[in-house]
Amino acid sequence: MKYSKEVKEALEYIKIVPSTKNEMLMLLSSLTLISAAVKLGMINKAYGYSRIKPYVTSLVCYCIEHPEMDLLRDLYYVEKDGHDTSNGNCIYMRCLGVQFSYHSITVNEQISAFAVSPANKPVPYDAAYKQPRALGMYKLAKECLERNISDEAYIAERVSKLDWDYPQLLSRHLGEMADNGTKVIDLETILAGKFKVKKGK
Repeated sequence: MKYSKEVKEALEYIKIVPSTKNEMLMLLSSLTLISAAVKLGMINKAYGYSRIKPYVTSLVCYCIEHPEMDLLRDLYYVEKDGHDTSNGNCIYMRCLGVQFSYHSITVNEQISAFAVSPANKPVPYDAAYKQPRALGMYKLAKECLERNISDEAYIAERVSKLDWDYPQLLSRHLGEMADNGTKVIDLETILAGKFKVKKGK
């Protein structure tokens, strides 16, 4: 199946224990690619999510336990996600300036303790929709890892120019954001610019 090589690589990358921000970016991008692959039917749903959800929790707990490593910033957990009312137990995080979010994560005692701590502060949602661009994000993270690139301005510019690898996944966001006119308009603007489609009337 298309992109199976990268998906297989991603399944290996999530096994490493991150010690640098580049490794963390690689891990988060791999998890995002795996999530997209599950939605696209490349990976069995039960198998994929049984690995993704608990792993995200373990990764977050590892970062909470080792703040001196400064692997993640803007860590924020919310039980009910206002950006996506169909899902809860959402965690937001930022690595090298790139924001990632994961819904329906496994909540353990450490996550519960973090949720009520002063460190759990609300953060703005970028609405960058990584899963439809998961392959490009994965390749960028791999390039940053291999070339030791940590310039956040450079990375942000590259992220802003990523193609929509899986545009079919945008429909999921359109459905979830249907009650929020601003979010729908944002997505339609994106689609109009990339695919030359007309914006909704």
